[in-house]
Amino acid sequence: MSDHVLFAVVPYLAMVAFILGSVLRISATVPVAAVAPGQDAARRRRIVAVCAIALAAGHLVLLGAPHAVLRWNRSMARLLLAEGAGICLGSLCMVAVARSLWGRRAGSSTRPQPLGDTVACTLLGIEIGTGLSLAVLYRWASSWSVVTLTPYAVSVLKLGPRVELVAATPFLVRLHVFCTCAILVVLPFTTVASLAFVPVQRVARTVLAPLAPAYCSARASIVARIRRIVRVPGSLYEEES
Repeated sequence: MSDHVLFAVVPYLAMVAFILGSVLRISATVPVAAVAPGQDAARRRRIVAVCAIALAAGHLVLLGAPHAVLRWNRSMARLLLAEGAGICLGSLCMVAVARSLWGRRAGSSTRPQPLGDTVACTLLGIEIGTGLSLAVLYRWASSWSVVTLTPYAVSVLKLGPRVELVAATPFLVRLHVFCTCAILVVLPFTTVASLAFVPVQRVARTVLAPLAPAYCSARASIVARIRRIVRVPGSLYEEES
């Protein structure tokens, strides 16, 4: 697959898939039951959630304030602090993902695990693993990423992707970018997204409640017409025979 397809077409396909998947999940009527974890498990989840939020916030800073990042990194002490914090946060998240994947593989959970969660967890493990590898193998990632990946991300948002910025990077960088798109596709079908969609579902149902009778009537009419169309060839065949 060419670089143009991977980094100029796939990101937009991923965005469309994310939007359509979100709409499908929000319109679904199947409730999602949240299981309360034990005290120790809840504490571990809070720690991992804080690390994940901090790591995501760091990436948002790289995308939204590249000049501030470069000014910060002019000091070697601050650069080492930023790089070290990123590696520590990423390592904690990686341990949590590996633990989750191992639990799914060993079948330690008594509840059936949704396929979307397993796929998203696997992609997230690849995403974090490539990020940690980049931080170790290609030093000062917070500096060189804001002059390569940040302009690329901005160009994608402006509908003019600069593929050459990513095509010239090492394989790990390209895999890291591609996994981001893949996670975006799977995200609406995860349990976390389902729980996040619950408030949106409530608001949507409240707003669209007056339209429910018209929707049901139109749906019944369409279904009836489809059934008549499907039955016509059979009835004609029966008459001829």
